[in-house]
Amino acid sequence: MSKPADGVCQVSIGCELDMLTTPSLGQLLTQELTAGARVLLLDFAGCAFIGSAGLATLVVARDQASADGARVALTAMPHVVLRALEATGLLAMFDTYPTSEEAVAALAAH
Repeated sequence: MSKPADGVCQVSIGCELDMLTTPSLGQLLTQELTAGARVLLLDFAGCAFIGSAGLATLVVARDQASADGARVALTAMPHVVLRALEATGLLAMFDTYPTSEEAVAALAAH
């Protein structure tokens, strides 16, 4: 986890997101929103798999962020993550960026 810009919390996901790993991610995202993050930037460059539990965690984080006037953005998504989001119709719920650098530049400007 890093803070590349004011109000932006970047979380690099370097594991498979399944029912074993998502509780920790969900807890971290809730903690960061509670601490005042305005943007949760999830970097998927190291993610090789996302299951239904991972997708559900993203939706819960998005809903929590929206309730607080914050948002969740996704970046560096490998094909497997992008495909899962597209197949479930969830991709449109998130701002997406090709790279973390582009995301931080765009998000910091808002």
